[in-house]
Amino acid sequence: MQTSSASVVQYIWIATKTFTIDQEHLKLSASATNMASTTVKDADTARVFMQRYGSHFPAGVHTLGGVLFRIVDAESESKKTTTVLAAKAANQLQGQISFGVLAGLGGIGVSISGENNNSSGTVEAHDEKTDDVFYTFSSQAMGPATTNPVTFNKMLANNSTWAIIDRGSPTAYIPIWEMIRNTDPVFEEVAKHLENTWRKDEEERMHRDADTIIEEPTNKVGTREITWHTKRVFQANYKEASRVESPYRSLFHLNPLFAYTRQCNI
Repeated sequence: MQTSSASVVQYIWIATKTFTIDQEHLKLSASATNMASTTVKDADTARVFMQRYGSHFPAGVHTLGGVLFRIVDAESESKKTTTVLAAKAANQLQGQISFGVLAGLGGIGVSISGENNNSSGTVEAHDEKTDDVFYTFSSQAMGPATTNPVTFNKMLANNSTWAIIDRGSPTAYIPIWEMIRNTDPVFEEVAKHLENTWRKDEEERMHRDADTIIEEPTNKVGTREITWHTKRVFQANYKEASRVESPYRSLFHLNPLFAYTRQCNI
């Protein structure tokens, strides 16, 4: 497969605490119940309901902590084999980490010329020695509001910086239509609309994505794993980080602030 762009991401995943929410404590809020009973009449209104309240609730083990992402985008003026371009990007990412650029420590790799923009967390560079590939380095964080690894670790000592970084196994997700059925038998028709609409939309999405090719070779940076994708696929997945993989391809996270009266106080 030939491409002119590729992305590589390294992540540091740090867990600090876990918690669970028992299914028997989950209840639909009055607003969700009212909308289900008065609004959901067909596929279109079912989609509106799920856009507001979600389609599934993650009832498994939730993990708190932080994740630090280091990303390199490689752009080539000519087409190259995807694995070759991704390998070049992985090597550049390893070099940037080794020389401390992504840690905000200054310093740039030997064969790289570029500028470190601390405010945006982005570094642009060009490999003049080998070919026509341009690289853009960036960092993103979930949890502590910093992309400096040392500061990131220190800030995790304060639980106010924690984020939910994992919502457990997809098999522990509860479909919203099951919760509605359990609320009252009169909601059976509503539950059918929600379930049928969600399954139909998922099947259509799978067909749309069928022509997308994802290559996932792995490389090692120190002891941490790097996974690369084509840039087009990486960007699509990165923007939809609120989705989770499941036996049905992907699920939407429910927003418990709107959908449920039961809240988890941490």
